[in-house]
Amino acid sequence: MIFWGNKPFGRLVIALIIGIVTSRYYPIYCNHLYLIFGILFTIFLVSTKNKSRYREYYTGTLLILVTFLLGYTRYSSLHPNMDWTHYSHSLDDTHMYMSAKILTIPKKTTRYSCYIQINAIGSSIDSMNNVTGKITAYFKLEDSIASTYSPGDEILFNGYVIALRHSRNPNTFDFNDYLKTKHIFHRVDIAPELHSSTSKNLANPIERLANKIRSHALKTFDKYLDNNDHRSLTAAMVLGFRNTINPELYASYTKSGAVHVLAVSGLHVGILCQIILFFLNKLFKSSNRDKLIKLSLLAFSTSTYIIITGGSAAVMRASVMIIIYYVGKYWADRVDSYNVLSMTAFFLMIYDPYMIFQASFQFSFLALLSILYFYKPIYEWLFNHIEISSRLINYIWQMIALSMSAQILVAPLTIYYFHKFPTYFWLSGIVAVPAAYCVLVLGILMIIIEYILPFANEIIEILLTSIFEVFIYSIQTIEHLPLATIDNLWLYIHELLLLYISLCLFLAARHALKANYILASLTVFMIFTLSRYHYTNESETQAAVTIYDNYKGHIIDFYDGRTCYSICSEQLAEKTVEFITSNNRINRKITELIDLNPLEAINKMSFIKSQNLIQFKDESILLLDSNYIDHKNPIDINTAIVLGGMKSRMDTIKKYVRADKWIITQSEKQYKQLKWKQWCDQNAIECVSIKDHGAYSYDILNK
Repeated sequence: MIFWGNKPFGRLVIALIIGIVTSRYYPIYCNHLYLIFGILFTIFLVSTKNKSRYREYYTGTLLILVTFLLGYTRYSSLHPNMDWTHYSHSLDDTHMYMSAKILTIPKKTTRYSCYIQINAIGSSIDSMNNVTGKITAYFKLEDSIASTYSPGDEILFNGYVIALRHSRNPNTFDFNDYLKTKHIFHRVDIAPELHSSTSKNLANPIERLANKIRSHALKTFDKYLDNNDHRSLTAAMVLGFRNTINPELYASYTKSGAVHVLAVSGLHVGILCQIILFFLNKLFKSSNRDKLIKLSLLAFSTSTYIIITGGSAAVMRASVMIIIYYVGKYWADRVDSYNVLSMTAFFLMIYDPYMIFQASFQFSFLALLSILYFYKPIYEWLFNHIEISSRLINYIWQMIALSMSAQILVAPLTIYYFHKFPTYFWLSGIVAVPAAYCVLVLGILMIIIEYILPFANEIIEILLTSIFEVFIYSIQTIEHLPLATIDNLWLYIHELLLLYISLCLFLAARHALKANYILASLTVFMIFTLSRYHYTNESETQAAVTIYDNYKGHIIDFYDGRTCYSICSEQLAEKTVEFITSNNRINRKITELIDLNPLEAINKMSFIKSQNLIQFKDESILLLDSNYIDHKNPIDINTAIVLGGMKSRMDTIKKYVRADKWIITQSEKQYKQLKWKQWCDQNAIECVSIKDHGAYSYDILNK
């Protein structure tokens, strides 16, 4: 295998990852972990002096155990439960006074939001204690002061801190879980009159320089680029600032498979370092002193760029990897790319083990590993069959080989996270990579020239405009090609692991030339195939109901095989409904969606709706909403779903509706929700409150 033998850091990275993942799902928050780690590390050091013939075996095993425990301990140590300086230990049920440092530029959507670093907290301004920890702050859209905040600014505010909770709808993207990978466990809503700036900037010198460069760059782009799309794309591809990208344009890049160029990544860092090293090599020679100066300036430049672009995992990976690579190049006999990649992953996970659970971190390392392993054989395959002398064809094939090699290890992860796959990624790569190179170079030139020869930026503006016109046209053309995107794909976590295990065993067989590995790979892939068949077959006969959690209105899905009958509040926006329901419908392999009007009648073989009464197979369901009309005689049903807005009195409904189970949605007024729950408790009737329970699903056939 590529990680074994002369690539020892590969084994350490795997042990570290297992330790981190174990700590996430089976945490132990105890200071004794440090003692255990210290003892085991000491035993490891002693074992290295053992002269027996089994020394390598013992020391190797101990090193793996030490690395595993290092990952476990490091992840646990960063949790608020292990950090007594964290602000969460000072919270109570009242509004708190806090001092904080702005970490990110406030993003404007339906409100302003940004990340902040809490520095002090207390029940009053005079009683605040020094603390640490990050939090998400939300400001109202009409708050004009919030829009002026910049990274590094110190603010004082008063607010009620709320703990983040997991998404309560099935299979929905859990943004709060993503925030926890950034060490953010709480949020605070800040009213306009309850915050103010202290006029201090708490950023360190490098942060101040980075913030100043970013501010200057954004103003420069605003000054010369009149087209909103061109301006937003330049800010995204040069600075990693994606707050202003048109959602429709972003969707085009996603469907064409070129969305990765809109996020500053290893490609951008590599281009930047090429530019910096070009000038450094002209200024400095090859002495050890000059090498150290070049490496220091390169490290300073990449550190500044990390801060400018928001510290994404891909930028950090590329920056650290480049530094390690040049350390090896300057002072070692040879540099092994796999070892450099492994060392980079090791150091980054020690620095912040939470990063491993970020999709950007996973994509960044898997894409580069995939390129390192597969690019050369894919690129050479064409020349083994065809003799090509054209530079243009050679370049095109290089871009295609690069895109294809990157996708081999990334494709399963793309399907797992986004439930779709762009089929023309190889075609978009031909345009996207050179466009990213040109935009980054011209964008950096525009920023620098604005200080020296501002009038020259008029020429750069013309060049950027021409590039973007071709780039956007190409991407939108690719987007509209037949079968540009394969949608509605779903992988469970165990299926994702099965795919990667099967692939690893196949690669092991390729190197070791052993039939056992091939057999094992096929066996694992067969298990994956059986899992796919099981879930596909299960979806054909499913009969279930899901009542989603949404405080703005109700959404109810009835799953009858691959058909979904849906009822939702009229005031809900289409995008809101899609965000809440789409992943769950994909998971259930829905191919036909039927939206039902509250007054609409439908008569299918297994699903009958007449006014507010639904007969779904053997389940009778009554919808209690504004269209409900009192029955003259008592009605016996299986489930009553309270949607709110009924014109009838609650006592009348309770008298004539006899249900085995009552489901109270958040469409009902809050005080009435409480009354319904109290009545159910008093009469020992099964009751499900969506507000308390979250989304509720139940199976009709297997109740």
